[in-house]
Amino acid sequence: MTPQNVEYTNNGQPKSFVSGCGNIDLASSTSTLISMIVNIDTYTSVINNSESKLYIYTKKSFSDVKTQRYLKKIPSTNWTPGAAPTTLSYAPTVSFSINAADFNATGGTLLLVFESPSGTQYTSPCTFTITKTPPPSFSLSPDSLSLGCGEVTGRIFTITPANIPAGVTPSYSWSFPGWTEVGSTATSKNLQPSSGLVLPSTITVTQNINGVPTEVKTCTVTRSSIDPTGYISGSATVCTTRTFTFEGLLVGQSVT
Repeated sequence: MTPQNVEYTNNGQPKSFVSGCGNIDLASSTSTLISMIVNIDTYTSVINNSESKLYIYTKKSFSDVKTQRYLKKIPSTNWTPGAAPTTLSYAPTVSFSINAADFNATGGTLLLVFESPSGTQYTSPCTFTITKTPPPSFSLSPDSLSLGCGEVTGRIFTITPANIPAGVTPSYSWSFPGWTEVGSTATSKNLQPSSGLVLPSTITVTQNINGVPTEVKTCTVTRSSIDPTGYISGSATVCTTRTFTFEGLLVGQSVT
């Protein structure tokens, strides 16, 4: 069993051709269409006027279990006499799709299996490797934050790009209502809560590749409940004019 004319198309892009039992490069595509001709030669006694099967499997990594991608049932009438006596030949054209998300970053494999009517399986020695390029991504640190009651201390938020294609410089869009920017670099911002009493919003960062948004990360923000520690100080008795003071107010708080 020998595959030939193996070609594939990533996300509708121009076709790529595989030489021999070579590599199928999914790049960063989400869907890849693969087609090939599979030349199968066997003996008349193996087919025995019964149905046989052609399977195509993939493994998401070299050591993983097989996942069926294609099945073709072959009626006995599809076979033609082979080059040698008592042999048969069949060469179907097959096509199927796979997704890059189904494979590990370290790469996987594609293999062909012929099953005789008796259930005996024969695996083609021609096995294809499958590689992919992880899509551009980034991380935001921290991704959650708890502020103390009344706290307005500045915090540094940092982004770390990953899997950025060569020659591409990503841009990042920040959204941080309720925060005041006090400093920044290309990959970080120093933000300070605009108020110690009002909860600032979630911080949102969007990664853009060639002007196209590719991923969004957020940092959720919470604040400790305001502890009512205020109290009135002054004389316990009032016989004439006295001064009383309300103590323990946070910055920006008032009493009416």
